Amino acid sequence: MTHVNIVRMAWSAVVSALVVALLSLAPFVGAITLTGALVPLFAYTAWRGAWLPSGMGLLLCAAAFIGSPLPRDDVPDLLLAMAAMWGVAGSILLLWRMLRPRRS
Repeated sequence: MTHVNIVRMAWSAVVSALVVALLSLAPFVGAITLTGALVPLFAYTAWRGAWLPSGMGLLLCAAAFIGSPLPRDDVPDLLLAMAAMWGVAGSILLLWRMLRPRRS
């Protein structure tokens, strides 16, 4: 993946993080769980060199997490739900890699 594509992916994720940050202010929307998917994406894009959009996205995710009306007693359950989401995604990715036909 080229650097231009990494930067485009990072900026589009910043736009989605802005939407998540705005939606997480509502008490009835579970958008806060989407930060669990966006934070590793921002870490990857920062690792590949897109520092500015990754930093902005991480700040938006932190603002969404801090500004949400989620009771602080529910934070361990939220983190467990995020870990379960990543476990399911990792299992699907592993199955996809195992069942994909090999190149010769």
